[in-house]
Order: sequence, then C-alpha cells, then structure tokens
Amino acid sequence: MESAIRLDHITKRFGSTVACADVTLEINRGEIHAVVGENGAGKSTLMNVLYGLVHPDEGEIWIHGSRADIRQPLDAIEIGIGMVHQHMMQVSSYSVVDNIILGCEPRTRLGLTDRSQALAEIEHLTEKFGISVSLDQPVCDLPIGLRQRVEIVKLLYRGADIMILDEPTAILSPQGIEELLDVMRNLREEGKTIIFISHKLPEVLAVSDRVSVMRKGRLVGTVEAAETTQEDLVELMMGTSPPRLAKERESAIGEAVLEVKKMSACELGGNIGIFDASFRVRKGEILAIAGVEGNGQRELASAIVGLMKPSSGTVVLMGEDITHLPVGQRRKLGMAFVPEDRVNLGLVIDASITDNAILGRTYQEEPVSAGGLIDWKAADAFAEEIISEFRVKSPDRPGVATVEALSGGNMQKVLVGRELSHELRCLVICQPTQGLDVGAKQIIYEALFAKRDEGCGILLISSDLEEIFDIADRVLVIYKGRLVADLDCDETTIEEVGLYMTGANYV
Repeated sequence: MESAIRLDHITKRFGSTVACADVTLEINRGEIHAVVGENGAGKSTLMNVLYGLVHPDEGEIWIHGSRADIRQPLDAIEIGIGMVHQHMMQVSSYSVVDNIILGCEPRTRLGLTDRSQALAEIEHLTEKFGISVSLDQPVCDLPIGLRQRVEIVKLLYRGADIMILDEPTAILSPQGIEELLDVMRNLREEGKTIIFISHKLPEVLAVSDRVSVMRKGRLVGTVEAAETTQEDLVELMMGTSPPRLAKERESAIGEAVLEVKKMSACELGGNIGIFDASFRVRKGEILAIAGVEGNGQRELASAIVGLMKPSSGTVVLMGEDITHLPVGQRRKLGMAFVPEDRVNLGLVIDASITDNAILGRTYQEEPVSAGGLIDWKAADAFAEEIISEFRVKSPDRPGVATVEALSGGNMQKVLVGRELSHELRCLVICQPTQGLDVGAKQIIYEALFAKRDEGCGILLISSDLEEIFDIADRVLVIYKGRLVADLDCDETTIEEVGLYMTGANYV
C-alpha cells in the first residue's frame, strides 16, 4: 500500500525525560491506524510532532513520499494534516458554519465573506461523508457528539487528507460512539487517512485496520487489528498480562451518608442546570451518575461540594444540613472532590507535586503543619507516599518536579491520591479515568474500592458506561438536567442506560 506518513527515527526529549525514543512509524494511505499505550508512553508527543506543536530533537517526517518540515500547526494544515483535539477548540457562541470557516473564510470580489459559497461547500462535504449537522445552530447548543463532527467537517473544509483524532470517544454515549465510528469508516472509504488515539481497546479493534503500541517512549509493535485481541494489546502496552479487577466488597452497604433533596442549581445564564434532584449515597456504596457531557453533571457536583449555591433544595452530609456551608467546612466534615477539569480546578500545574499534594487540608495538619509553618521535609514525604501508592511517574523529586511536567494520567493520579489521603465520609469524583490507560485505571479503581470498604459513600459522575458497570453498585441517569432513571447495575444493561442517556427511554 502507498505510504501516507512516515515518522522516521523520531526522538524528543524534555529535559532528562525522553518522551519519544527513536520511533519509526509508517501509516498507509486510506487506513484507520490506532496508536495506543499507557499514559506517558509518548503517543501524544509523537502526534504533536506530526502536527507541529512540538519539534523533534532528531528524526524526519515524510508525507506522501516527500520530506516535510513541520514546525507549527499551520505547516501541517498546509500539507493536508488536521487534528481533532480531545478538548475541542470552538467558539461556543458562533454557529456551526462560522466555526467551520473561521480563519479561512471565502471572499467575494468586494472582500466580504461569501457565506453562500461556504454553505454550498460544507453541505457537499457533509453529504459526501455522511456527517449530519445543523449548520445554523450555535455549537454550544449541540450535543458533544455533533460538536466533534463539526470539528471533522472543519478539517475536511480545510482540505485535510490526514486526520488525527485524539481520544474522540472519551465522553460519548454508546450510540454516539457507534455514530462516530461509522463516520470514521466513511472517511476511510473516501480515501482519508485517520490516526486514532484511544485507550478504549474495544473501539480500537472495532474500527482500526492496524494498531501501533507504544511503551516508555518506544514503539514496541504494530499489529493487524483483525488478528489481535484486547489482552494481546494490554500485554504489549504494559509488558505484562492484563490486571484483573475485583469488584467484590468486604462490607455491606449501610445508612445514607449523603442526601440530596429536591435540589436545583444553574449557572448564571446557563441553558442547562440540575432540576429537582433527589437521591441518597449510602455508606460503602458507589453510586454513579451517567449522562452525556453537558446535561447538568457539572452543576450537580458543584452544588454538592459547595462551589455553587443551589437555587432550591438541600444537601445533607451525615445528617447535617451543609447546603450553605463553604467548601472548606465541608472538607473538614469528611467530603472530598475530584473535579472533571483537573488542570483548572483540581491542580496548580506550574506548582510542584509536593505543593499540589498538600493542597486542601494536609498543609494545615500534622506532621506537615508544625507550629503554624509548613515542614517541607514532611510535605515531601507525604507526596512521596502518593507517588509510591499510585505509581506516579515523575521526572524528578516531588519538591522539584512541577505537575505540568507529568502526563495527563499521572496528573490524575496525583489529584486522586491527594483527595483520598484522608478519612472520608463522602467522595464526589468526576470522570476519574477519562483518557487513562488500563494500568492507571486499575490503580484508581482499587483505591476507590478501598475507600468504599472503609465505609465511604462515593458519588461517581462518569460518561464511561463500561467504567460504571465495572465499579458502581447503582446508576442514576441524567438527561437535560433531570434524573430520569435509577437502576441496579446488576439488573440492567449498558444498552438500556445508553438509551436513557440519549432520551430515547424518557418521555
């Protein structure tokens, strides 16, 4: 087959850390090629090299048989490479068509935007590739799956022949995932080359032609998707057999630790909030909230942990009304919070691992707090405990290495480790393993099970239904700000929950 991309002996270092070590990867024209690996394995760095976000220290890039000098994303775009980032770069208030043409608007002879020409081109592309979107709607009003398709149309509009999709299924419903995989297949049939970055191995095997596996910065193998299994891929990724997850509990579920009663909350000017929500999280229970992103999960979590004031209703922790208590007081009563946005809400990324490890409560407690001052030796020791227990891969000592220097998965382990480092009554944890590899997920799940068995009630907010069914006892489904189903995980199916998530089972 004809080569679309050849990354030839790519090496990239960040200080003493070698993110990519002598990687040679060839991708054929017109194939869906998955790149998988543990967090920190180097796959994101490799894709950033291809897209011009990072310049390699060594190696060459060849596109369609010609050497390419890609030093910035504009260089990549000009030779037909596009990238859909996990966190989409869109102007929420703009319409679909305005987002698609932004920066490359067709012009009339008078220099005005030729919207009729743009609409004609976009409609042709959406019909040709089987991508259905409403062009006049503001993108903020679209579900996440359609917003991703807008990004794909934007790449097509710019003439991309090679598309890098970074974790595109991480926050989609089962139906949304199937629709996206169908779009990818249509693109392949039209001769497009797709690089698919994902930790979700069933989807990788369902849609990919070949799969390349990275481990510790090196390419360790490329296999035909039809001739391999999830277990084979995990073993290549980790260098060992896949871990087994034991969901069995050591203690029975007890009385309610958290009660939410007829609570409503909405951000100022927000279209969707949480409305009239009532539920209980019991001692030793993992209760999941399932829903497509943007259906009120953020407002629900924020009102429970004290980041937002509910407009009505109450929040009760261990029998005490905490509706109007500040965040710090809730934490002292045994509540912890892992937000979905670890970079902006959970961590201070330009501060050290130690600084981040003691945020919240630890800096006020012995032995870290000594006579009103911080004992930095004790603080470093506390951070080392988190690094050891959660197997955080750090380029330097915790008092020296910044969180910014860690991979996304290792950032998440620092955050979860900090929040779970105390005796807890209730934990609110949002999207705990989004974008994490199999090994990192196992570490976090085991930590959650340990807290559950200590009697902590856990409210898990996740869009990953496999995760919910792996670790939760019950699942509440949220749709357009309302809780529309209360289901026992042992008595329902992923398909049924997925239908509730999309509103198909809710009238």
